[in-house]
Order: sequence, then C-alpha cells, then structure tokens
Amino acid sequence: MVSAVTAIVGGVLGLLGSTAIANVILFIFRPAILYNFYIRYLMFSLGLRVNYLKAGDFTFCYAERGKGKSSKPTMLFLHGFSGAKDMWARVIKALPTDVHVIILDMPGHGKTSRDMKADYTFVGQAKNIHHFVQAYGLDKSPFHILGISMGGGVAGVYAALYPQDLVKVSLFCPAAILSPTVSKYGQEMVKDETVPLPVTAQEIKNTQPYIVYNGREMPNWVYRIIAELRRPHNEFYRHVLQEMNKEDSKTALQARLCDIKTPTQVVWGEFDWLLDISSLDIIKEKLKSLDRIDVLDRCGHSIAMERPYKSAKVIMEFVNS
Repeated sequence: MVSAVTAIVGGVLGLLGSTAIANVILFIFRPAILYNFYIRYLMFSLGLRVNYLKAGDFTFCYAERGKGKSSKPTMLFLHGFSGAKDMWARVIKALPTDVHVIILDMPGHGKTSRDMKADYTFVGQAKNIHHFVQAYGLDKSPFHILGISMGGGVAGVYAALYPQDLVKVSLFCPAAILSPTVSKYGQEMVKDETVPLPVTAQEIKNTQPYIVYNGREMPNWVYRIIAELRRPHNEFYRHVLQEMNKEDSKTALQARLCDIKTPTQVVWGEFDWLLDISSLDIIKEKLKSLDRIDVLDRCGHSIAMERPYKSAKVIMEFVNS
C-alpha cells in the first residue's frame, strides 16, 4: 500500500515532472502498466537484476545486486503485507554497493507466483522462504535476514526454525506478536468475524495516517489509482490476512522468540500506530539473543520508506558490530 503511494507519486511525478502530465498519461494508459514500467526503471537505476527461481510450490521473483564480492554477509530482505520487493528500494540505495543484497517478492506477492491453497501462516511462509534459500544456494554460507512487518514476523520465525542458515537477524516492527498495548489502528478496527481490509480509495486514504507518520497529503486521484492497482489482489490479500490471524499464527514469532539464537537487531518507528511499539517489552523479555534496539524518531510503521537512510545506517552499524 505505502510502496504503491511512494512509487506512483514520487516516481511517476518525478519522472514526468508534472501532475497534469501524470493525469493525462494515467488516463490514457492503465495504471498497472505505468506502475510496472516504473518498477523496472527503479530496479535498473539501483543496479538490481531481476530474476525468477522455482522453489517448492512457488516461482519466486527476486532482485539482487552484487555477488558475494564483499566480506559482509549476503542480506535477504523480506517485505510487508500487500507490498513487494520495491518497498526496500530506498534502503538498498543507501547501502554500500559492494554488499550482496537480495530483495524477494514474498509468496503470492509482487511477481512471485500465487497459490490460494498454500500455507500463508507465518510458519508456512518461513518454510517457503527456506525453499527459496535452498534452491538459490544461499544456505551455503550464513547470511543476514531482514524483514519488516509481516516480513519481520516471517524473518523471526525463520531464525527460530533455521538458525544454522543465519549470522544476523534484523526485525523491523515485526508482526506475529500480541502487543501489551493495542495500537491506534487496532482500537479503530471493526470488531467482526473478518479481518478488515481497505479496498476503496477512501478506505485506503483513511488507513494511511496509521502507517505513515506525518505523511504529506496526497490528491484523491492517487488513492483511486492505488485502489485500482490493488483490486485484482484483494481476494488474495484477505485470504493471507485470515491465514496470518489464525490462533496459532498471530503469535507465531512471540512463541518462538526464546528459540532465536542468532544476534538480532530490532528496529521500530517511534510513532507506529499499526503495530504498537509496546511489543518491544515482550521482545526484551523473551529474546535472549537481542543485540541491538533502534527506535527511530519522526517515523511510523513504514520505516523503510519514511527513514531509508537512517535504516541503512543502523543496519550497517549492526553488521559491523
């Protein structure tokens, strides 16, 4: 959601240089075509090569830069719910160019294949990421896994299940922890049998303040475009939400924090109103391998896009420690 806002507004308007021109082109072309064009441009501009790899039940799409030329471990980045690999683009831009990075489209997201019968719980996703790691050969030497939100929950579960693969773990506002304090978004959620999913332009607009702290006001047509881009995927997104919120899944990371033995960094936005920062209290209590905590000021839930240079800085400080 946030990645779409940033890519379209920041990227398209940056390339076109005019809201009027953007409106004309978006009227003539389907938004998805223009969006996909921008993502290709973005990957190319960052020196990232986009590839596909069949692993387990999925054909994964991933982008990578470098190839083990650095003494630093390979970094594998996992994005958040309903996002894609481009969510990490601004952080990748700020990282040293000699570090081998892989940014992965999570199962069913982005350009990775989709299977509605697959397991999208946090444990299920971690196992499928492991299939990718094995197929790529990433497990031949210990690597650094980094994940945000849903991807943070998956990365943490991965660390608990496959400690032999890892040398470092970075969790950005990870999901799958029942925070002691209910987030502002949680307080506003409709209490019914289904997990709420913003679908309309207005619903998406209403959700943004919980995700981005002090974000700039976007014109309504931007939210209409985002709603149109998301429309073909809403059934899948709703299914994944329901899978992740199964009783055993919604606290999957919390239940496994004590099993994580790899040195771990946790990063949280000071004003995260989607996943409350009070989850840090649980992490401090249960995660014995906790090596570093970074609370970023002037930042909400969308850490990688709100504070990309600060994110890259704290990542490299952790790597070099």
